[in-house]
Amino acid sequence: MRRCLLSVRFLVCFAAGFYLFTTLCIHGQSAAEARVKETVTVTAGQNQDALPIGTPVHVLQQNNGEATVNLKLPDGSPLITQIPLGSLEFLPVKQSPSTVDSAPHDSTAVVGRPPTFCNPLNLPYRFQLSDPIRREAADPTMIIYKKEYWLFPSMSGGYWHSPDCLNWTYVRSTTLPVECYAPSVEMVNGRMLWTACGSGIWANDDPSNDSGWKKVADTSGADPDLFLSDEGRLFFYQGCSTGSTDAVELDINTLKPIGKPVQGASPDPEHRGWETHYGHESAPWIEGSWMTEHNGTYYLQYAAPATEVDYYGDGVYTSKDSLGPFTYAPYSPFSFKPTGFARGAGHSSTFKDLSGNYWHIATIAISVRHQFERRLGLYPAGFTPDGQLYCNTYLGDYPQYPPGAKVDPQHPTPGWMLLSYNKPAEASSTLDEKHPVEDAFDENIHDWWSAKTGNNGEWLKVDLGKKCRIDAIQTNFADQDAKAYGMLKNGDAYGMSLKSLMMAPRGIPASIRARMKSTRRMITFNCPRR
Repeated sequence: MRRCLLSVRFLVCFAAGFYLFTTLCIHGQSAAEARVKETVTVTAGQNQDALPIGTPVHVLQQNNGEATVNLKLPDGSPLITQIPLGSLEFLPVKQSPSTVDSAPHDSTAVVGRPPTFCNPLNLPYRFQLSDPIRREAADPTMIIYKKEYWLFPSMSGGYWHSPDCLNWTYVRSTTLPVECYAPSVEMVNGRMLWTACGSGIWANDDPSNDSGWKKVADTSGADPDLFLSDEGRLFFYQGCSTGSTDAVELDINTLKPIGKPVQGASPDPEHRGWETHYGHESAPWIEGSWMTEHNGTYYLQYAAPATEVDYYGDGVYTSKDSLGPFTYAPYSPFSFKPTGFARGAGHSSTFKDLSGNYWHIATIAISVRHQFERRLGLYPAGFTPDGQLYCNTYLGDYPQYPPGAKVDPQHPTPGWMLLSYNKPAEASSTLDEKHPVEDAFDENIHDWWSAKTGNNGEWLKVDLGKKCRIDAIQTNFADQDAKAYGMLKNGDAYGMSLKSLMMAPRGIPASIRARMKSTRRMITFNCPRR
């Protein structure tokens, strides 16, 4: 049976929830126009530009003496950044003669606003090969290869690549042991190396061609990380237990260990509250190693305390040597998101985008149907002047600009706020008391609204309380009453027919995002005939 379902940000035709975002939302208010009245220096990527006096800007938001503005740099490229309010001269508001309630014009008309994305990432998360039926992707590795982003998550039947982290091309793999958890990838001597839990090391000169993968070494570990240092040495970090992780150097040609492993990250929940596995007698799981080298310091990242909890996060140890000894960074966890819609930010990878800015792609916990029901989230990251690694998860499930966009990397958002949270809602029907219409707008990824059917004529309506400008809608799908139609024969987890069956069906993605410009109070979503 097909049902129309919605949850927190919006669910349709399988379960979802929905959010509405805006820049300035009360009718009669408008974003302000201004110009620079004194020279201001702004940062765009790794460059700094001085804005000449008289530069026009579109003010999106004002807060604590700062203005979030949309402008054009002297070379004509767009930038969204923050500058002091005192450096701006505001221009008179031009009111439309036809109506006093008209919404402000879209900022794309001013400087060509970049596209946005919203966490969880919009991917066709795969249905898994075992009961209970659920979708999953986790433990992501992201690297750049030939000016594209290559994404390797767990349990996805393959991997993706994209020029912009918005439009993804899927590569199904029948060669790699893709049912092994926690893949890690590194570029070594012009070829891509791939490994995962207990899988050995594989190599490919062209990862767009799945048949090119060949097993080249038996070196294995749990939650492994392959890391090539700036001086050209290859290291292998691994561990997934209630004990410590470890590290060893590999021969760059044979890919075999050199010497004995040394200790990496280790647990200490008595002194680190975030590592405590609350409600469980077991010690925290220390897992998900990832190494980043920055300005002569090695940052050994690890995840704790368990992937299924909302407070799953990443801590970090540092050293001046890739094999330690490693010292715990007291500002840990540097990646942490226990609240909001998309919760959890652990077992991750830290990478530079095409503009040279750092990002952190992490695991988000849903864990309703199964503890490993998970999604992926992408957050801006970086280093403070004194060398502290950070990941900015604040408003991390609101719309933001993708890696590589020409915006201030410290403020990669358009400033749109949530309009639909806990607003009054109505629906054509409700499946049962466990899936009330209120769950479509309650900011909780663990529940959702479901209609009784997915037939034409089912609908969901929300009252925003006043006329609002709407810039985007995000629709997230859950998997109400999903069933697998097929059998796993002889334990063959790699059969083509089964893989084809378990991929997310066409038309049932994990989420949908839509950008728009409209002024509305009442929003109605209809369940279309399929």
